[in-house]
Amino acid sequence: MKNNVNKVQDAGSILYALFASIAIVASSIIGMVAIVIMAVIIDTIIGFWRILRMKEKWSWEKFWNIWFKIVFYSLIIFTAGMIDEFILKEFIEKTINIPFFVSKVVSAFFITLEARSWDRSWKEANKGRGVKFYVDWILMHLKYYKGEIDKIIDKRKSHKE
Repeated sequence: MKNNVNKVQDAGSILYALFASIAIVASSIIGMVAIVIMAVIIDTIIGFWRILRMKEKWSWEKFWNIWFKIVFYSLIIFTAGMIDEFILKEFIEKTINIPFFVSKVVSAFFITLEARSWDRSWKEANKGRGVKFYVDWILMHLKYYKGEIDKIIDKRKSHKE
């Protein structure tokens, strides 16, 4: 009877250690997972907008992959976090000293994939003009208005003198 109690206590200790380890990693990488999930949601919204703008037929099956992406990306980031915390922690601390480096690289990779998808959808819906076109357009106008503001400031300075 005593051996069975010890086995149950040992199993409880192992489960406690396992859940504590998972909680430590999860609390450290939850921000990265949230950012990647937001990137997937933005990609879905832009894809839905593209479908509406181009008047394509759509079905809910096209949007089912959002759940697959969220679960898959989250599991990969969580696995990278476990590798960071329990396998590569000392090596990374001694070499580059960036906590959860592998998790951050994996998250950045997934965000880059989603951003490329945003640009592709944007180009399809806007006749080849992607995000870069609009960023350049905004910067051009900002430079123009900055020049106009500088002219107004120069006129005020010359009137004060």
